[in-house]
Amino acid sequence: MLEILGLKYPITSIFLFQKKPLKSLLLEKKVLENSDLVLATTKIDQKRFEKKGAKKVIEITNAFKEIWPKAEKKPNQTFTLLYAGGLESDRNPSILWEVLKDLSLEKIDFRIEFCGNISNEVILELKDKNLFTKCQFFGYLSLEKTQEKMSGADLLILTNFFDIAGEGIIPGKLFEYLASGKPIVSVGYPNTEVEEILAKVGLGKHFYQQKKELKTYLLQRIQNPNLDLKVNESELLKYRRKEISWALKHELIQLLQPKD
Repeated sequence: MLEILGLKYPITSIFLFQKKPLKSLLLEKKVLENSDLVLATTKIDQKRFEKKGAKKVIEITNAFKEIWPKAEKKPNQTFTLLYAGGLESDRNPSILWEVLKDLSLEKIDFRIEFCGNISNEVILELKDKNLFTKCQFFGYLSLEKTQEKMSGADLLILTNFFDIAGEGIIPGKLFEYLASGKPIVSVGYPNTEVEEILAKVGLGKHFYQQKKELKTYLLQRIQNPNLDLKVNESELLKYRRKEISWALKHELIQLLQPKD
């Protein structure tokens, strides 16, 4: 019988698993070594599982269903940045708020919309940087309403952890962001797969502590909201569920082939 293991995270390596009882380490090792195929959601995790003794590991990322229809551009509206989903303090993009504060002091007009639960720490920082009056908080919305808000935004905000914990994580919302076709500004730990995906697809840029470069990017988007993106459609389509499912199907067929 074929045994397949799907791990969203390496359970004994991630930040949420601070204590590593020997029992858990041994269980992870046993499961990895006895699985015919292990599915990892990032390249980093793929390498981790291979080092831990997995026989065969492949990367199967999250995906989007289809590319959304292009939203109609609305002239003369206030430039809108939008964050979709929950935002806890560990992923608070302070450098982004710092740059937006500077732009606000320079009389650059914009607003920030949040669809989801935002931590008190984030809200306090927005107030501290005099950005709170530029914010709208919608709370959790239905998928349809969230997509509607995303379609009306000019720039989508993506955040990740700012330490090594963010190295092997691809936030699931990235794929819905990609499907929307909207420009993305991503902030978090550097040299990650998120940064690689954005560069290949051409739908945005990732920043860590590069305040000057981040400000330049935001100014470019705010001053030219209708500036067309150089999207690599063939790279974008690789993250469609159809393509991801086909890749997994191909691997399963190979595993099920009779051995000589």
